[in-house]
Amino acid sequence: MGKTIEIVRASIRRIMIDPRDYIIGFMILQILQWLVAIPILSFLFHRALSTAGMQGITDGNIGQLLHSPLAIILLVVLVLLLTVFIYYELGFYFLLADFQRKQQTFTYRTIFKQLNKKSKYFLSVHTLLFSLYFMLIVPVATVGVNSSFTEQLKVPDFIVDEVMTTTSGQILWLGLMVLLFYINLRLIFSIMFFVTGKDTTILQAMKKSWQLSRQNMLLLITVLGGIILSFTIVMTVLTTLILTPLLIVESTIKLSMPIFAGLTLTLIQILFFCGGAILQPLLAEALTSIGHNLEQPSLKKVERHLVRPKILGWLAEHKLLQALVIIGFIALCVSNYFTLQKTVYQPTTQIVAHRGYANKALENTITSMEKAAEAGADFVEMDIQQTKDGKFVVYHDATLSRLANRSGHIYNMNLDELVGIPIKNNQFTDEIPSFEAYLDRAKELKMKLLVEIKTHGHETKDMEERLVDLLRAKGVANDYIIHSLDRSSLERVLAYDPTITTSYILAMSIGRLPDVPMPYLGIEEFWMTSDLLKQAEEQGKGIMVWTVNKENLLHKYVRMNTFSLITNNVDKAIEVRNSYDKQKTLYERIQIIMERL
Repeated sequence: MGKTIEIVRASIRRIMIDPRDYIIGFMILQILQWLVAIPILSFLFHRALSTAGMQGITDGNIGQLLHSPLAIILLVVLVLLLTVFIYYELGFYFLLADFQRKQQTFTYRTIFKQLNKKSKYFLSVHTLLFSLYFMLIVPVATVGVNSSFTEQLKVPDFIVDEVMTTTSGQILWLGLMVLLFYINLRLIFSIMFFVTGKDTTILQAMKKSWQLSRQNMLLLITVLGGIILSFTIVMTVLTTLILTPLLIVESTIKLSMPIFAGLTLTLIQILFFCGGAILQPLLAEALTSIGHNLEQPSLKKVERHLVRPKILGWLAEHKLLQALVIIGFIALCVSNYFTLQKTVYQPTTQIVAHRGYANKALENTITSMEKAAEAGADFVEMDIQQTKDGKFVVYHDATLSRLANRSGHIYNMNLDELVGIPIKNNQFTDEIPSFEAYLDRAKELKMKLLVEIKTHGHETKDMEERLVDLLRAKGVANDYIIHSLDRSSLERVLAYDPTITTSYILAMSIGRLPDVPMPYLGIEEFWMTSDLLKQAEEQGKGIMVWTVNKENLLHKYVRMNTFSLITNNVDKAIEVRNSYDKQKTLYERIQIIMERL
């Protein structure tokens, strides 16, 4: 523990000699990212799509992309360039730390020159190892430094949610996360050894990291954990100190001070920016100390060795910089003032209970629908499949194994064989219902349905017609929404009855939205962006985001005011939506905005 504290303290002390060096370095990287890296990557991506005759990628047309050799080549080049850009970003921090550790005089240009010298090693098949490490292992099991290029990468929540529905899935997922965490720890020194070793190859750096980390696993975990914990505490304390005056004024004096609130928000934004600029170098400092297995120099001997570019020195002494900083600060305060005025609105986002209220009853059962109705859901999403005798059953999986613990495919059984089969998941037990019985109960509850057609490839040719006829017979054909991943099935529904409301589900959506006749699109949360929402609005379509369970994401999409949120967490979703209907204090509005930082 003594070694851990020593490394953490020395790393913090080294950073705090002059944090401006790291903040300026962070700004340089951000400028290069937006002016160089992102335009190049964006050009290659859209060129690949254009080559394949596409405007966007969805799960329905990805095969078209894979059938274009030139598009594949362009995407491979994109991945390799992304790997190089990540190398420059992370390598910058490790070289900065290494120069400081060696107490050598250097400039930012010195760092980039050394990074350039090692770029020749990317003309090797070993580059693929870095690509896999940067884009698969690091984002999923983040330990220590991470790239801003891949920080948003994750396993889509709907996949995790499906895996976690069974005990075996939970064990498998936990085991996978532990394995990835372990691999990440063992390879955590790879970039450091690669950029600091004059003739070290990518493979040699990864091997060296694997060997060294075995001796320092506990030290690694405690040092990185200690830094992140310390950083979190400091940021929390500073944020609280900045917010406290506004909270006191609004809660005790009962005054609304939007200008003061704008100033408060600006200070918090500056704090978060500086914190983000310092955390990565801080982690790199600590890893460099552990990786080289050297004693930290005495804290009294730690000095500043970075020589800033002359232009920065001139600006620091020139009144122009001071004027620009003041003008920028005032402009940000004014912008935040107006932002705070627009933070509160009344969202119309519909809350859709995923497979009923699956957190309080067994999915796709009448009981689950009843629980959703009690909670106040606007819609219930549920799954139907056609049975062997051409009727419809409410069930998600293609087989009975997960919930009924028995063999059998839905398409190979008649409706009367399926209805009433006992099903169980975790603490819930129930039985499989027919779609007709489900419809009858939905009408009694006055609950609108989002009916998902699950195709298995064994449907009758007139399956869609039978479905529409059943909805007509129940008098709800124009009250419910039919959605599916199967575009051709939805097109057959519309061909039979154009008045039916439909939604096309996209498990993947990158680039331009597809041009489809359905008035709604179901976008998986992982792919959802404000740009997609804007595209949908331009096409006159509504967006249904699925499956959104985390509170911060519920807030995000309620603020975006998407047509609907499909969620397992119905109570929380309704609470989040309703929270925007009430009048909020400026303090509460700042808290909402902080969730986006």
